[in-house]
Amino acid sequence: MRLGRFNADPIAVNVRADAPYADLISLVEAVKADPGSLAASGANRGGLSHLAWVGMLGKVGVDPIKANWVASDGSAPALQQLAAGAIQVVSTSPVEARALVEAGEAKTLALISGERSNLYVMERNQFPIAPVILGLVLGPVLERNFIMSMQISHGNLLGFFQRPVAAGLGALVCFIIAFTLVRALRRKPAMSAGTPTIQKGSN
Repeated sequence: MRLGRFNADPIAVNVRADAPYADLISLVEAVKADPGSLAASGANRGGLSHLAWVGMLGKVGVDPIKANWVASDGSAPALQQLAAGAIQVVSTSPVEARALVEAGEAKTLALISGERSNLYVMERNQFPIAPVILGLVLGPVLERNFIMSMQISHGNLLGFFQRPVAAGLGALVCFIIAFTLVRALRRKPAMSAGTPTIQKGSN
């Protein structure tokens, strides 16, 4: 019998897009230098966002009592204050900050979580998340059907191209793969040619 549902989300550390912090390390160094100079928000005192923020500060050696936390009625008012420049940091769910990040008004420096988020690392490095999730969902189904088809055809790959529709789809997939590889190979020399070179002059 189901009694309830438990949901565990990481907390994202967000700053303004024009903030001078390239990563969480530079932000932590600024907080260490003067804990009261940076105002953070995201919830009332004792809320999940507040506890995640002070917990992280405690891990890096900053006294949470000295940190400046501005209590708010939730992440939405805190994000509005961040966009207006009234505060410098908002700790909240990545989903709640996503609209402001996609609008180019904020940036997420890191996630506060008990384990590493591979999807967040991929997104920071501009890997598309939707195809990855699609592959994780459909991958086992594709593998199971591929093994079944190989057993029926006794290991003969030509069995996938016996029917006209299958042959057409197979040819289309091969064309897309070849086209992608050729375009990637052509792009590399173009990028190399456009890279400026620095020449050192003689004194």
